[in-house]
Amino acid sequence: MLTCSLLSNTLNAKELVIGQVAAFSTDPQRTALQLQSGAELHFEAVNKAGGINGNTLRLATRERDYTPESSVQVTRALLADLKPVAMLGLMGTAPMQALVKAGVLSEAGVPVVGIRTGATSLQRPMQPYLFHTRADYAAEAHKVVTYLSTVGHRRFAIFAERSAFGDEGSSHFVAALKEHSLAPVARGVYEQNTAEVFEAIRQIQTGQPDAIVAVGSSNAVAEFYKGYQALNKGVPVIALSAVDAGTMIKRVGAQAAHGLGVAQVVPDPRNRRSGIVREFQDIGKRLRGPGFEPTQTELEGYIAARVLVEAIKRSGNDPTPTRIKTELESIRQLDLGGFVISFSKLDHSGSAYVDVGIIGRDGRVLY
Repeated sequence: MLTCSLLSNTLNAKELVIGQVAAFSTDPQRTALQLQSGAELHFEAVNKAGGINGNTLRLATRERDYTPESSVQVTRALLADLKPVAMLGLMGTAPMQALVKAGVLSEAGVPVVGIRTGATSLQRPMQPYLFHTRADYAAEAHKVVTYLSTVGHRRFAIFAERSAFGDEGSSHFVAALKEHSLAPVARGVYEQNTAEVFEAIRQIQTGQPDAIVAVGSSNAVAEFYKGYQALNKGVPVIALSAVDAGTMIKRVGAQAAHGLGVAQVVPDPRNRRSGIVREFQDIGKRLRGPGFEPTQTELEGYIAARVLVEAIKRSGNDPTPTRIKTELESIRQLDLGGFVISFSKLDHSGSAYVDVGIIGRDGRVLY
């Protein structure tokens, strides 16, 4: 009987497609590529171990541009063409808001795991097909402001990009400051998809802040920090987790990035005291070679893939988008190794993990 069951599973096995739509080739930070790399690392490990009930996993990607309209169009096309059982690693506040507004995911009935934005507007009210594996920007802003105010900072400025992401992140910092009876003394903005920050530096200097919080891309935050420190050395700057420390160091060098703070929504990918990090590193070195150098964003993609695979495992021999969504909502206190994910039918905000890391002289992020 067992032999027949195993044979049946083998005969019915198929390739399960997971979709990802992002601006892969035009993103100077390579964020989407890093998410893809981390997810594919776990999928490859699962496939080499025999798959899930014999089913193998494939991450299918499609290129979009930066506009919300492109996100809607390309995602809709991928869903129609490839019939994925789930989506993973979609990113950007405005593109995700556009997908929700257009009803693309609800029409297809396909869940998305590991959205690369902490926009609270995408978590509250809960969106039925979005499953978040990172804390939201409100939690990050609260952590950052509390961290800085505890050591005596009172004059805060906000550096932000001109975008939906920049507007929402700024609003959370304003709310977090209000909790401490504070308000921004200055704001500086730059244009999205650029690193032209000179005017933002000038705007912020007028307020003479003793701390700065940042809502921007890795390259823009790196250039801002380098430029501002040249004029006002010693003023701390801490950015939301949308930035990647490795990308910033590549942009301006470890010495220029030294001292910059970044909110972290995943553990330090170099710290082997974390169970999920040890697993990530060991699999990375085994499948990618001894030179594997993990980043926070790759770990974020890996975690999203781990969560999705857990739901697929629970979905039986013939996983469908509906079954996977149901099983995602059944996940309670899933400990991946020091990183806990928990969903329900009423709450798709899976993680509360937030920390603050500071870039050291050697380029390592010190938590």
